[in-house]
Order: sequence, then structure tokens, then C-alpha cells
Amino acid sequence: MSDVARKVVNGTLFNLCWFAAVMLHHDLWSWVATFAYLVLHVAVFRPARAEVQLIALVTVGGFLLDQIMFASGVLLTASGAPPFWLSALWPAFASTLSHAFAGLREHLWLAAVIGGVGGYGSYRLGASLSDVSLAAPALSATVLIAAWAILFPLLLLLAQYLVQRLAGESDHARGTC
Repeated sequence: MSDVARKVVNGTLFNLCWFAAVMLHHDLWSWVATFAYLVLHVAVFRPARAEVQLIALVTVGGFLLDQIMFASGVLLTASGAPPFWLSALWPAFASTLSHAFAGLREHLWLAAVIGGVGGYGSYRLGASLSDVSLAAPALSATVLIAAWAILFPLLLLLAQYLVQRLAGESDHARGTC
């Protein structure tokens, strides 16, 4: 499979997973959808240790970011508690950083624009399809756009760093550096 085809497959499968998890918006079934996606991702892409670490770090960081967004009132639910299903989106998203979005590492300004617009758009669409809602429109838009304009390029750099660091460790272990 060509590199372009791999990126298209990764992006398409991620979007299908995102849609399934949001439409289900259920603490168990959204995670089942994400787990199925990750099994398929591993089968197709055979991720290196760096990508597995990236997925784990982004999942934990994303969970914490969502907690902050709910605690600060940017995101809301009727129960007041952040839904656990929302965290299921993070490992799937993390899997795109080394594939569908990898080319943006060389264009961080574009990554910031895409992150701001896409991040906000993702939360807005997700809110319209689930039990999550956005707080005051201007406040939630401003916070989510700013957060994602900063976060997305940083996550792309983290992905690059992990790949380079682990490649260096492999070279060192083989005695080639």
C-alpha cells in the first residue's frame, strides 16, 4: 500500500471510529468501538513502540484535558460529570499523528490552523450528536480553538520526538551510533 493510501485509510478509519464512538456515546460501547479500531490499526499499520507510547501518552493527556474542560465549564453534561466515553476518542485520534497527519509536522502553522478549526469543529459536531454540550458559544469556541491551535502542533512534535528518540535508542542498542 502506498504512503498516500495508508494516510487515507488511517484518516478514514479514524473518522469511522470517531463517528461510532460519538453516536454510541456510551461508556462501554464507545470503548469497544475504539478497541476494534485499534486492533485494525495494529493489523494494518504494525505500529512501532514509539507510536504505542504516543497513543498511551495522548490518551492520558486527553483524558486530563477533557476533565479540565468540564471542570472549567467549557463542556457540559446534564449529569455534570464528564462522560468516560469521550476519552475513547483520544487513542483513536493519537493513531493519526504518525500517519494521516504526519505531513503537518513540517508545517506547524498549518497544523495550528487545522487544529484550531478542526478541534473546535469536532467538539461542536460531537456535542450535536451526543449528551455533551458546549457552554456559552463564544467562550467555548475561543477556548477550544485556542487549545487545539496549540495542542495539535505540540502533539505532532511529540510524535516526531518519540520516533526519533526510540530510533536513537535502537541505534545505540545495535552499536550503530
